[in-house]
Amino acid sequence: MVTDAQLPPEILWGLSMTMMLILVLSIAFVVTLFAANKKLKKERQFSANIIETISAYVIVLNEDGRIVQLNNACAQLTGLSAENLADAPAKSLQLIPEKLLAINPRDDAEYRRSPYIENKYVDPEGAIHFIDWQVNNLYDRNDRLLKIFFGLDVTDRKTAEAVSQEYQKKLRSLASELTLTEERERRELAGDLHDVVGQKLALATLKIARIKSSKDEESFQSSIDSVYDLIQDVITDTRSLMYSLSPRVLYDLGFVAAIETLTEQFKAKYQLPVTFSTEGKIDEIDEKIAIVLFRAVRELLMNALKHARATTVQVSVRQDEDNLILVVDDDGIGFESQHKSASMSSKNKRFGLFDIYDRLDFHGIDIDIQSADEQGTKAIIRMPLKESEE
Repeated sequence: MVTDAQLPPEILWGLSMTMMLILVLSIAFVVTLFAANKKLKKERQFSANIIETISAYVIVLNEDGRIVQLNNACAQLTGLSAENLADAPAKSLQLIPEKLLAINPRDDAEYRRSPYIENKYVDPEGAIHFIDWQVNNLYDRNDRLLKIFFGLDVTDRKTAEAVSQEYQKKLRSLASELTLTEERERRELAGDLHDVVGQKLALATLKIARIKSSKDEESFQSSIDSVYDLIQDVITDTRSLMYSLSPRVLYDLGFVAAIETLTEQFKAKYQLPVTFSTEGKIDEIDEKIAIVLFRAVRELLMNALKHARATTVQVSVRQDEDNLILVVDDDGIGFESQHKSASMSSKNKRFGLFDIYDRLDFHGIDIDIQSADEQGTKAIIRMPLKESEE
């Protein structure tokens, strides 16, 4: 048996150096492994922090479709803690669309072309959320397949789209109603021209024909006077029609003067007792808005005359710090308040109120119509002054 004492010194020295090298390498391996584990932990913590702090919804599922991990945003949305949701089946949450749960992102070519799938989710408080989901594969440290789902809340965008669509629908409806209103006004104008101007001119023509064939001087003078009166009536009626088409006073003297002239015209032409009053100083308003308000007041007066069968109407204009306020109050037959709504009923459409509602609403002007059977109708129009100035 050979002992250490019997080994040559150079072999002993070689063995010692080999043992020392092994020891140094072992220490270096342990230090490197420790540093690698520490770095890995830091990277995992960094990744976890990112997942927790981002506003998107993040859920990690295993191959069985059970929750492995989810971020704080998901927990807040569902009202459940991460601990309560751990290992729960994702289907039970109804948060991720079932179609997406069954997808393998690597194998599904259709999904790769359109990687986002929208889901509608109702939270515990009843609020509706629209979420665009995307899925990717990943593997854990044990080489097990996991699926990570990313969800982006697009509720605000969907709401804006819905508002835009409703606005477009309203614009189309308003355009259609304006076309119908234009056509109705043309028919009314044609009727007025035929019934008033046309008939009086025809009568004047007949009288002139009689004058030409008459030899009686006394009859001649009487006929001339009659024709003259008819022509004066035609001029008055023509001016009235021109005023209804385009009220010149609105451009020359302003909105308040135009409304006052309108009430006087209704008194003179239709024998409808209309009183007009103002309160305090009234600022002039934008010409386009003035036309809209003028037509609304005229429509309300016409409604009081034709449909409400009113015997008296009161029109008033006043102004506070924020609004210009017009009130048209009649003592007509009125209607049940249940017929008054944003969409307007068929009854109110016949009353001509539909056009008023839509035209005013389009310009950001509010109208409140208060009415009851046999108790008259009171229309209160409020136009924000600041928006008008802008």
